[in-house]
Amino acid sequence: MNKIIHNFNKKELSTHEYYRDNDKYVLNIRFIDELNLYLCVEAKEGNFTKELEKTFYINIVIFSVIILIIMTFIILFIKRQQQILKNIAKTDKLTSLDNRNDFDLIFEELFNSQRKDDKELTILIFDIDDFKKINDKYGHLIGDEVLIEIANIFKNTFRSSDTLVRWGGDEFVALLPKIKKEKAYQLTNELSKNINKSKILLSLTTQQITISAGLCSKENEQSKEELFSKADENLYKAKQKGKNTIVY
Repeated sequence: MNKIIHNFNKKELSTHEYYRDNDKYVLNIRFIDELNLYLCVEAKEGNFTKELEKTFYINIVIFSVIILIIMTFIILFIKRQQQILKNIAKTDKLTSLDNRNDFDLIFEELFNSQRKDDKELTILIFDIDDFKKINDKYGHLIGDEVLIEIANIFKNTFRSSDTLVRWGGDEFVALLPKIKKEKAYQLTNELSKNINKSKILLSLTTQQITISAGLCSKENEQSKEELFSKADENLYKAKQKGKNTIVY
């Protein structure tokens, strides 16, 4: 090393490699004019390389963890957005009830279920009596408020296990699984009374609002379409009887 320093050009930063006791060393030399000193830094190449490797692998681990965290957040964000889009696709924008998109799938599953406790199934169809007159008299904005409030009463009256759907316009549908006929009628009657006596609806239109409803429970129907058609026929009969009526 003394020979290397002796031959060192003071104006340069010099790096040298040499062997000592069968080990390879790296020597950096720099002359400091202000102190009139040589600054020598000697390191065994093996130790130096190990430190570099250690630093490299630590950086790889840190980088991998960061990438993993970022990918996790991206996946969670995508799943969240997919769920939002799914909810939008199956939800009626005005009333927040289900819409018709998922109805057929749910109806098919319930109607064809072979489970013993799924044998009981009732379908309810109802609409608002003279809703067109409400729109004509009070305007569509008030009409929308009426629909929203009736949807809220609908949700609050029936069970969380029931599928409640805004079918279109002022018509609503409910799929009621695992329910006795008497209970289905009782809930529908309760719905009608809750709508009749709603103070919010009365404040919107200054008149009592009524509904007509048709119910049908699954017995010997061969298809879900037949069951739906019978409930729809009962709704028509309710209208024919003078409205504000439930036909079962």
